Formats: sequence, C-alpha cells, structure tokens
Amino acid sequence: MSRVRVKICGIREEEDILAAVGAEADYLGFVVGVPSSPRNLSVKTAHRLMERVPDRIKKVAVTVKAQPDFEEGLSFLLSELAPDIVQLHGHESSIPVSIRQNFAEVEFIGAVSIRDESCLSEGLALSKVFDGIHADSYVNDLSGGTGKTHDWKLSARVRDLIDPTPLTLAGGLSPDNVAEAIRVVRPFAVDVSTGVERSLGVKDHDKIFEFVKRAKEVSLS
Repeated sequence: MSRVRVKICGIREEEDILAAVGAEADYLGFVVGVPSSPRNLSVKTAHRLMERVPDRIKKVAVTVKAQPDFEEGLSFLLSELAPDIVQLHGHESSIPVSIRQNFAEVEFIGAVSIRDESCLSEGLALSKVFDGIHADSYVNDLSGGTGKTHDWKLSARVRDLIDPTPLTLAGGLSPDNVAEAIRVVRPFAVDVSTGVERSLGVKDHDKIFEFVKRAKEVSLS
C-alpha cells in the first residue's frame, strides 16, 4: 500500500524538529538565502538545526537563484550544510556541471509555479534537469510559503506529464485539505509551511501532527 511522503518546511526552532520527527515526517525544509522570507535562516543557524535532524529524515535546503554568483553561492551552501536535497526556486532551468560533479550525492528539486497551462511545458523542461519537481502556487512572484492554494487539476497534469520524475505538491495545504489534495493530484510528496503555523513563521506542533496523520491516511494504491 503506497503512501505519500510528507515535508514540513520553514523549520526555525529545535522544537519544530522534535515535533516533526515525532509526527513521522519524511523531510524537513530549511529556508536559507531568502531574506524576503519570514522563515529565512542564516547559514550558521541552519547548520545548527540540521545537525539535530535524525539520519532517517531527509534534510532539504530551500533557496533561490541568486545573481550574479549563483554557482559560487550554491556551492558554499552545499559545503556548509550538507543537505540531502536542495529545493531551488527562481526560474533556474539548469544546474552547473561543477555542482553536479562535486555534490553527486545531493538531489535537486526544481520549483514550478502553477498559475496557467504554461506550467506544463515548464514542468516538463525542468523534469529533464532536476531529480524532482516542486509544484507551488503563484502569488505575486513569491517563492512559496504563501498559504494560497491553486488548481490541483493542473498539478495533476504536470505530474502525469513528468512521470516518472516525482512531484511534490505545495501551496496552501493544511490539515483540513491535504487528504483531498492527495486524492486529486496523487503526488509523490506533499509540502506544508503556512498551513501548520499559528502565526507567520511560528509552527503549531499540534497542526504538524494532524497534517502528517491525515496525509498518511490516504492510500495511493
């Protein structure tokens, strides 16, 4: 019986890690290098928190394409944090060859904004480059964490188009709607940040438990 994986994103405190681990989340996301985000962490803080994550849970560094030193900045981030996965926002359609060579053990997830049918061609193109696709809502050029849902049927079409590249569904998910979202999209994983917060950037541990529970109750088989 197949179950969806669950990522809790925007981790900022050690207590958030403990709650997510207790809830049996599969991935924890740490926002780094995104000053506009209320969940942004310094590299030093992200490193300290990521060291507290058990090996069985994947650590995800969530960042954006930075100009003009994208390759240098990403290499520094990978060297300092040693994440299992990098989730990259910012319309980046390639990964520098040197990064792939020097960090061969790292998976790279490319973000696609689901706003209209242009996301289909964008998702397909990125699926040829990235190890997975992150489907998120489009809200005024913000890179995720908006708390807004989108047309899940479009995300389902992206999932079908990029198969077998895995799709992670994000954007306005909460304990109340995650089960329905999974049934419509049938993603590899779901990703939540705002939907498990009691205020902006502050996690609600009861909501984390409820989100993971409801997500994993849905069978994909």
